[in-house]
Amino acid sequence: MNEYNKTVVSRMLGTVSGLEVQHIESHEQVAEVFEDSETGRRTVNLFEIDVPLEVIEWLLAEARAKL
Repeated sequence: MNEYNKTVVSRMLGTVSGLEVQHIESHEQVAEVFEDSETGRRTVNLFEIDVPLEVIEWLLAEARAKL
């Protein structure tokens, strides 16, 4: 998990807010969670094939707490 940015980045796009995880060295986004405030629907997108489980678990816990 040390190779991933643990800081939560929040984006607001109309009725959608989200959290992202970036790789520290490359600054590439590796995963995101978005929530539609109108429907409450959350979606997860992965941008790398081998994202470690602890990164996904951390992202989902942050999404539950902050979205």
